[in-house]
Amino acid sequence: MTVDKAGRESATLPHWFAGLFTREYRLSYIPSLDGLRGFLGLLVLCAHTNINMFSGASMLMEVFFVLSGYLITSLLISEFQKGGSINILRFYRRRLRRLFPALIVMILILSLLSPLYDARYQLTVEEAAVSLLYLRNYYHVFVETGPMLLSIHLWSLAVEEQFYLIWPVVFLILWRQFGPSLALARWLVGIALMVAGLRAYLTYIGVPAPTHIYPAFHMRVDALLIGCALGIAMSIVDLRHHERIVKSLNRFAPVLLLSFISTFLTMGHLSPVYFYIASIAGALGAACFIPALIVGEGTLIQKFFENRLFIFVGQISYGLYLWHWPIFLLLLNNGASLTPLRIMAAWALSFVAAMLSFALLERRFLVRPPRVNASRLAPLRNDQPITAKAS
Repeated sequence: MTVDKAGRESATLPHWFAGLFTREYRLSYIPSLDGLRGFLGLLVLCAHTNINMFSGASMLMEVFFVLSGYLITSLLISEFQKGGSINILRFYRRRLRRLFPALIVMILILSLLSPLYDARYQLTVEEAAVSLLYLRNYYHVFVETGPMLLSIHLWSLAVEEQFYLIWPVVFLILWRQFGPSLALARWLVGIALMVAGLRAYLTYIGVPAPTHIYPAFHMRVDALLIGCALGIAMSIVDLRHHERIVKSLNRFAPVLLLSFISTFLTMGHLSPVYFYIASIAGALGAACFIPALIVGEGTLIQKFFENRLFIFVGQISYGLYLWHWPIFLLLLNNGASLTPLRIMAAWALSFVAAMLSFALLERRFLVRPPRVNASRLAPLRNDQPITAKAS
């Protein structure tokens, strides 16, 4: 048997990291989307290291939300096509097993380490409860009187969880009523544009955008709905059979990427232009960019996002998202000067925490061994291999 360099590297690692360094991807797994998630994750770390240098970082959330809407909708469509229905309770259980163990461990550890932080950053029982209930975003909108900075980054996780709670039920109703339909995708885009218009209007009349608009689910749902519409459209139209569309997407993708990076570097942090137009423009741009990664086989953009580093970061991105902010707050924003050594330590500790979270919590709780019905097992001879049928 021969192995390539990646295979030799994975053989030297613990078994729970082997999947991060292999070139043998699972069926229907799209590595460039993991690479996109990893690329965005690295940009988040750059922005949280020094927001003054990367002031347009708010645009990152549009791409994250569009990608989330696309992936979850594609998953729901696949399940419906296979069985004619969707097991919503099973969907909820998988989301909970995927996300909650790592979150609760982080909250518990931060509770123990809280005395290391400045008094204004220390984790309170109220803050922990709000975070575990996935209400961090609306607490920020309606209740918050103090900073609660240790968990402030969890507002986006709350938006995602609220989406996971509502969308499967809404999707099942719509799919049974209308079936696979481009009209349904258009309606979702139309609702998204209305949300974007409402967000612009509220900004115009003086509603505090950073605190009352930016973290609220009902003000961020436009990007999620555009991702949902993309998932529905791509389940109906096989772009591989539309060569002209694929060529247009491939030509347009580098322009979108450069536009996104320039906005990330130059747009003012949570400036009015973000709430007026940049947010919805970023979401629509992401909806054009993601298909280019999926169907643009062999393009420079796809190869760029299939970079092994980006894929690795993408696969541990949830743990990186959870842990980087409290680590950065302790080492970079806890009254300390911003030195290269502190920055390197903060990044290194964030990656170590993310890899441990992925290996010990996320994969372990998500992958459940099959249940075995003992009554179905026949008596075994000593030389008979043990087999069991999953119930």
